[in-house]
Amino acid sequence: MRRTVAELTDSLIDYAGTFAPANLSLVDALNAYRNLGEEERFVSRFVVRAGDLAELGNRLREEDELPVSVIATPSHDKESWETALEGDAQRMNDFMDSAGERAEIEAFEARVYDLSAVEACVQDLSGFQEAEIFVELPWGAGMDDALSVLTEADFPGAKARCGGDFTPTIAQLASFISGCVSLDQPFKLTAGLHEPFYNGKQHGFLAVGVAVAMELKEELGEKRLAEILEADDFQFNDDSIVWRGITADFNAVEEARGFFVSFGSCSVSDPVKALVRRGLLS
Repeated sequence: MRRTVAELTDSLIDYAGTFAPANLSLVDALNAYRNLGEEERFVSRFVVRAGDLAELGNRLREEDELPVSVIATPSHDKESWETALEGDAQRMNDFMDSAGERAEIEAFEARVYDLSAVEACVQDLSGFQEAEIFVELPWGAGMDDALSVLTEADFPGAKARCGGDFTPTIAQLASFISGCVSLDQPFKLTAGLHEPFYNGKQHGFLAVGVAVAMELKEELGEKRLAEILEADDFQFNDDSIVWRGITADFNAVEEARGFFVSFGSCSVSDPVKALVRRGLLS
């Protein structure tokens, strides 16, 4: 594997086996995480719904050292948001009390119920900073302003969904990436990222990393970023990635991972097998 590919894929996947379309039981997902084998290098955290924390605590083994990312209870308005956060905070406290050293809540991911409410939601999340916070932003008008709010708050990462009920266009994803890079805003993605490159329907997780690296190196802008997100004709070297006359050196690739932190996936084997099919793993 080229060093640039390794840098863009190591610990990139947050494993969300209990989520669609895999929909594994918590027991099966936990066992899959424990038995990743050679695929372990690609995986970071174990993703769990806040409502499943109690069961997860009961399923932990003495030898476990589980890095956990908690998905907040869904909400649809201010009242349900506040109720969900209060309940989730208690669930996380109870989980950590019971888990001890067998698990650590490293991240908390919460979807805001409306882009217009981002500022208030971020204020509510300020008390959760013992974990890394990711604020999921729904696609729509106001995304740029919402990213600015996150950057001004200086503690949450951004999160965007790339599949499921809605798949953003290439232009929307390019705009999101451009906004995050220009604002120095870390982000993660989730859903629909099982292929390294765009296949006409699904976005490519490796193409996202390449786009970030090249934007950091060249300040290409949204139109050029969109072209990168649609491409698959990259030349991956140990010390650089080259595409149509644009070169991202290894420093830019390393820096890109400070922006594109991870993506959530219900499968680890699907993205890894896709890399194999493309001849990117050795």
